[in-house]
Amino acid sequence: MNHGVIEIEPGVAAKNNPVDTLASRMGQLATLAQENGDQQRIDRVAMLLEKRRTQDRHIVFLGHFSAGKSSLMNALSGVPLPTSPLPTSANLVFVSHGEPRVAAFFRGGARAERVGNDDEANRMLAAWSTDAQDVVRVEVTLPIDLPAHVVLVDTPGVDSTDARHEEAASHALFLADVLVFVTDYNHVLAEDHLRLLRSFMKLNRPLFFVVNQIDKHNAWELPFASFAENVRATLEDEGMDASFVYFVSALHPEVPDCELSAFKHELGAVLDARDECARFLPALAQLLEEHRRWCVEQANSDSATALSELPNMEDELDGTDRSGEEPLARLKALVRACQAAQECVKNAQEVCEKRISAFQGALDAVVNQAILLPYSTTELAVRFVESQAPNFRVGVLSTRAKVQREREMRLTALVDDVAEKFRTGIIAHLRQIDLQALQEGVSFPEESARLFNRLEQCVHSAWLASHLAQGALTTASYGYQYAKTVDAALRTAAHAVTRELTSLYENALKEKMNEQTKSARALLERVGQRLPTLFAIEETAASRAAACAALKEAWQEGGIAP
Repeated sequence: MNHGVIEIEPGVAAKNNPVDTLASRMGQLATLAQENGDQQRIDRVAMLLEKRRTQDRHIVFLGHFSAGKSSLMNALSGVPLPTSPLPTSANLVFVSHGEPRVAAFFRGGARAERVGNDDEANRMLAAWSTDAQDVVRVEVTLPIDLPAHVVLVDTPGVDSTDARHEEAASHALFLADVLVFVTDYNHVLAEDHLRLLRSFMKLNRPLFFVVNQIDKHNAWELPFASFAENVRATLEDEGMDASFVYFVSALHPEVPDCELSAFKHELGAVLDARDECARFLPALAQLLEEHRRWCVEQANSDSATALSELPNMEDELDGTDRSGEEPLARLKALVRACQAAQECVKNAQEVCEKRISAFQGALDAVVNQAILLPYSTTELAVRFVESQAPNFRVGVLSTRAKVQREREMRLTALVDDVAEKFRTGIIAHLRQIDLQALQEGVSFPEESARLFNRLEQCVHSAWLASHLAQGALTTASYGYQYAKTVDAALRTAAHAVTRELTSLYENALKEKMNEQTKSARALLERVGQRLPTLFAIEETAASRAAACAALKEAWQEGGIAP
């Protein structure tokens, strides 16, 4: 018995499939690409139409070099492929059921073929599959245990830095019905693998995560069940469906815990379950996004020309080195800067007034809301007032010296407490607001230091004594009234300083805002009459992007959106 051979129920793909509507969407995308001159997207839509006609279903194998993609393909096919396994692929290798044949498709449209299954066919396959310079893809057909319309696709290692390998992988992902991400046992949870997994999950295709080479596992170090549970838990945290995670040994399927048969069965079930609409919509979404990016690339040419007429303009924007950015991105940055400059010139005064008002409001809130003489301090004030009464006595044997010492002691206690409450309740908070202004680039350190020093020296013995109302010293309730008088005097002194701080802040802020306005005007003057051209280039790019978005929205309203 051949365990796990992929089978597809006849006719499943055709059931309840809105073929005409799907073809209409393909036509709409082709029309959009035609209007903008995007030939590659036109060609790929034609490929989708051909794929729909043939009903081919592509299982694309992804992974690092030497992860075992080709070995797994051999295991799935049921018989050894010509090179057993295939050589490390540098381009796409398509394997399907049919009479023995190897074909290569070259850049420029040429094609070569070898019919039969002999040493020469193996040699040509080995050479073609590793030639990324001239060969675009390789097709292999053999009478193997795969349904007629199932195609296994081997891709270059995803760790390759060759742009042609990236191009090949992109082509494979576009055609994919199912993705199989193959990792080797030793690096299954490497951060690079997880990063790739996240990108593959965004492609909106069924995705299998297959851990190969589990024959390397040492059960005496860790039970395999614990290892598998840890892997699945980590992948679930990344958003992966754990039921699509399998552990296999493609070269040694007899090892314990190998899930090769279960993987084959589930792979076939997933292919069965995907109708034509589900198979083609992700590819349409991918093509639409590719066309959007292509439109951006076309705008880069016009952007580069426009920027060449304004040399070194980007250097004046924000000091950022934009030499590595695309021309369109640099042009957009310049357009944004010009728009910001226009807004700056127009609204500088309004912004300034709002910030001044906010600064003044913050200062006033500190002074108005501070608790300067709580109960304990008020009691000290009452005791001080009592000590100032002409008939004040200290104990039974009161003497003039005792009275004087007690008066001085009570005054000192009041001075220290009021000064501390003034520092912590008002001065410290005003300093914090001043520091925040400094951090925001509005500074007047010498002046603010002078004002805060004035506040720090405000509370002293003579100052407190000066607020005594001599005629009321013997009144029983005067001590509490005196405390209110001191409280009001402290706030008056603080408000006087906040008004000066606000004036300093206003002058410094206006100077800064005027300088910013000056720079904005200079920028606009340099751009001059070229500014409408910059706006037009960006608008064209935006309108093309909007057309792509409108088409996607139309698909959504039609009920078969990707």
